Amino acid sequence: SVLLSDVDIAWMRDPFPALYGDADVEGMTDGFDDVSSYGAPGSGVIAGPGRGAYRIFARNSGMFYISATNESLRMMERMAHRMATESIWDQTAYNEEQFYLTTDTYQGLGLSQRVMNYLCFLNTKVLFKYIREEPILYPDAFTPIGAHVNYHPEKPQRMVDIFKHYQQGQRGVLERWNGGEGLRISNACKFQGASPDSAAGHGSPLVAALTAAGTAEWGGVRWMRFGPAGKLTTPWGDGTWGALPAGDKRAATTVWANFFGNTRHLLELQGTLPGGRETTSDGIDNNFELVSTRCTDGDKVTLKVLPGGGVGASGGGPAVGG
Repeated sequence: SVLLSDVDIAWMRDPFPALYGDADVEGMTDGFDDVSSYGAPGSGVIAGPGRGAYRIFARNSGMFYISATNESLRMMERMAHRMATESIWDQTAYNEEQFYLTTDTYQGLGLSQRVMNYLCFLNTKVLFKYIREEPILYPDAFTPIGAHVNYHPEKPQRMVDIFKHYQQGQRGVLERWNGGEGLRISNACKFQGASPDSAAGHGSPLVAALTAAGTAEWGGVRWMRFGPAGKLTTPWGDGTWGALPAGDKRAATTVWANFFGNTRHLLELQGTLPGGRETTSDGIDNNFELVSTRCTDGDKVTLKVLPGGGVGASGGGPAVGG
């Protein structure tokens, strides 16, 4: 008998105690609930007059357990022949050989089949659209056995975060991903930035505070200079910065900065501005901090705003902007 596992499957627990081993083929599903995973009666229109139909999501050929039986051996032999002689996706052939019945022109294999539990042996649609939103399962109450990253294109990155969450106990790493494609931060970064000198900029206390302070440390690396007219000077080259559009609910606490290959970052105020106001007669009355989130990958770096380029933050900084 053999357990097949694609390379894009993250294993959190030993799968073998959870296998029944009572069928020729025991495999995972692309379904996401009982009906889509285990099937339900379908429309007679699909099957034709006087015939029943059974609707089910595809069985996924990336994770399955094959018992050492004559039926499963015939299935593997037939699939090997089809892969060598036909232009067909292996998952299509895998499903056809399990479901096709014997007819006048086709000899079915008569396989016994079992669908793996879709919460234990799950696909990433189940994880990112359902489990992640269910408090009785997430983040701490339930650990799946294996997760197949088959619904999303960011396979290596999501696999790393799945391991971080379930194996290393790092909370919050899965929240950065959309239920569909991409990072959640990518949606938050889709706006037309305004200049600090625009009406939106003049209406932002944070823009006023940064303009008055002028300088900041980026994760301990000096200096970033927030100049007039949206000019940004950094150790990694010049860029631009400014306010969020007027009406954006984040405008009071967030600004944007583009640098290092024109990569956009969102800079969010931590706490409140010093003294509860943005300026004094001498400019800024104290230091304050921002957290930058890079829009391409969600990487975070802390900035310490230091009026006049004063001495302040410590801590290691990256070789390049984060």
